Amino acid sequence: MKPPPRTSQALQLLLDAYEYSQDLNCPVWDFALEIAVLREGGLNNSDLRWLVYRRYLLHAPEAALLGAAGPPPRAAGRLALSEESCFVLTPEGVSFARSRLAQKPEVPPVHDHAPAARAGPPLPLVPHWDKDRRELRLGELLVKQFKVPAPNQEIILGTLQDDLWPAYIDDPLPPHPCIDPKRRLHDTLGSLNRNQKHPLIRFLGNGNGEGVRWESAPARAGAAALPAGGESQNGSAPSEGGRD
Repeated sequence: MKPPPRTSQALQLLLDAYEYSQDLNCPVWDFALEIAVLREGGLNNSDLRWLVYRRYLLHAPEAALLGAAGPPPRAAGRLALSEESCFVLTPEGVSFARSRLAQKPEVPPVHDHAPAARAGPPLPLVPHWDKDRRELRLGELLVKQFKVPAPNQEIILGTLQDDLWPAYIDDPLPPHPCIDPKRRLHDTLGSLNRNQKHPLIRFLGNGNGEGVRWESAPARAGAAALPAGGESQNGSAPSEGGRD
C-alpha cells in the first residue's frame, strides 16, 4: 500500500525540515512539524497513523519539545493525536519520502509534441543501523553485519542512527585514561570501512581526530572491502584500536 498523491506536499515539508536540520547540524526535533501544518499539506489522521505505524514518522507533544529533557519519540502502540502533536521523519521515513517524491506523477500529456520531462538524478539514500540485528544497510543492500560484539563501531553507528545520520558527529566514544582517543577513533573508522559486504559507505575523520563523517561510496566491481583499518572476516575489529 502507498499513500495517495495528495500526501506529496506534506512529505516534501517533512523532508525539507529534515534537510534543514542536517544543514545546520542540529537535532531533527528542532524542525518538528505541527499536525496542523501537515493537515494543510494533505495528510489526515489516518495517513499520520499509517506513517507512524510503518515507522516512517516519530511524534511527540509540542510541550515535550520545549522541555529540558527533550522530546519522548513515539512510534507504534496506541497513537493518540491532538492539536499539540508534532512529527519528524525517521531514517526509514527519509528514504520513503525521497522515493515517493522522486516518482514521476502519472499525468497524461497535454500535447503530443510536448517534450518529455527530464528525470533528475536519484536522491541519495540514508543508511540504517539495526542494533538488534546488528546490521548496517543502505536501502535494501546489506553493507555490514556484526556476528560478534564490536563496541566501538556499534557506538558510532548507534549515535549516527539516533541523530538520523547527520553529515558529521563529534567522537562519541567514551574516554579511557590509557587509550589515545584520536588513535582509537582512527582505528575504529578503519574497521568500519573494512569487510563491507557491499562497500557503499565510507567513514572518515574530520581532520583533527575529534569527529566522524560519512559519505556514500559507489561499489567497485570485485571489491570486497574499502581500504584502511583492520578487522576480522566476521565483521568485528579484533581490538578496535587496541582496547575497548
